Amino acid sequence: MNIKIVVAMILLLPLESLAQQKFSTTITDVTLFRTGAQINRTANISLKKGENKLVIANLPDGLDDNTMQLSTLNKAYISEVSYSINQKDEITGSPEYIALRDRIKVLDLEHENESIVFSTLSDEELLILANKEISGADAGVTATQLNAVADLYRSRLLQVKKLKLESKRKLDKINEDVTKINMLINELSAKGQETKRGEVYVTIYSNESADTKLNLSYYDYRASWTTHFDLRLESLQKPLVLNSRAAVNQTTGENWDQVNVRLTTANPSINNVMPILQPWFLYYYVPYAYQNNVQIDGVALLGKAKSTANMRQEADKESYDDTQTRATTSEVISFTEHVLPNKMNIPSDNKTHDISLGESNVEADYQYVCVPKLDSKAYLTADIANWEQYNLSSGEMKLYFEGTYVGKSYLDVNAVSDTLTLSLGPDIAIQVKKEKRKDETKTSFLSSKREEKLAYDIIIKNNKPGEINIKILDQLPIMTESSMELDVQEISGAKQNKETGMLEWKLNIKPGEQVKKRVTYSVKIPKDKKVTLKC
Repeated sequence: MNIKIVVAMILLLPLESLAQQKFSTTITDVTLFRTGAQINRTANISLKKGENKLVIANLPDGLDDNTMQLSTLNKAYISEVSYSINQKDEITGSPEYIALRDRIKVLDLEHENESIVFSTLSDEELLILANKEISGADAGVTATQLNAVADLYRSRLLQVKKLKLESKRKLDKINEDVTKINMLINELSAKGQETKRGEVYVTIYSNESADTKLNLSYYDYRASWTTHFDLRLESLQKPLVLNSRAAVNQTTGENWDQVNVRLTTANPSINNVMPILQPWFLYYYVPYAYQNNVQIDGVALLGKAKSTANMRQEADKESYDDTQTRATTSEVISFTEHVLPNKMNIPSDNKTHDISLGESNVEADYQYVCVPKLDSKAYLTADIANWEQYNLSSGEMKLYFEGTYVGKSYLDVNAVSDTLTLSLGPDIAIQVKKEKRKDETKTSFLSSKREEKLAYDIIIKNNKPGEINIKILDQLPIMTESSMELDVQEISGAKQNKETGMLEWKLNIKPGEQVKKRVTYSVKIPKDKKVTLKC
């Protein structure tokens, strides 16, 4: 293109576009939420007095531009901010592309030089063959001369053919290298065409010329972290060892290299492993009742919590060095923050990166809990008083007892009060059975009432070598109609909560000992009504 035309095109551009400063920023801090991250970037800029038009380049495509905030350290007024996507292919200016193009140029020169060598050897080969024909056609050639020509033909032609073959192999190798490099260039070019980068256009008014620092922050939803724990117990005479960990993932389109990371908790979901006995409200039986298009057989339905003692342990995740200094934690209103002590490198690779937040020795009171109506297994639990001092957040726990992985549980700090109770999984050495006494369970008719009677035994057997403390939870129905009457005949010394219907036994059982608790009660209702009693 004619240089005069190029100059004319530049003069036609708006003057303000020529005055724009274009620069890149560096990520310094990341506040990582359960979902999403607040990313802080900085850059050193020079402002002139008056209006300054800046372009912040090389930002990831996909950030939430509605959350962008900008500030400077000096007294300056930011009047305009806009965000756009720059789809221009800048791959030709990258160091990788330039290096590959330079290598292509070197290989082209080598190919040109070697082609001359190959061509010269080919000409010499033709010349030797031509001399052979001439010598053979001359009848006046003596035997001595013929032998000399044969020797020359045999030695020199062989040498030329070897040199020509070597030159051909060099040319093939150069062509192979050129093909490979061109494939790499094509891959880089395709990648560059697909890559979209964001740009922020800023107008700043400054009262004076100054060098200052520009701060840019925004929210990007393409990052997350979850809490999980390794909980180890060597014996019931030792404290728990709780290793808090964070699983971090980010796909923002750029690596976080040497950045300060702060992990902030959000509202976790509630999910308990150990069965929790809910109040049992007794209603009159209505056949073929439907709820949300699902037929209900009976009225009071209670679900069973699934045991996780035999769940398969997850594969090991990519981990950072656990020898790093413990993370600093603090309470902020309803959140817990973990400030990592060292700068982190977290690549944008859609992989889970495991980070240790620290290890604590936790004093706990141990006891077994069983809810035989829901689950016949006895769960070992740890009651932790003053648990707030550990600054815990909700998350999955891997449980290890005496060095053996025994399953998973879930730590839910939002569902506790003064004492945190952890479910450490079931113990098969403790047997609990709930058996209905059929001879006493029956239906009777009085003058104007129907009497439904239920009787059953709860049998606990300690097969462990030591004494155990165990809490057994059961329940009585709660009457919901004035025409219902509850008559409790026997609860074997259980502590009864008449408002919730809960029954509780706290037992100390010696090795090999078996304990039986008996419950007997009856419900009186009008003859034309019906209830369902389940032990």
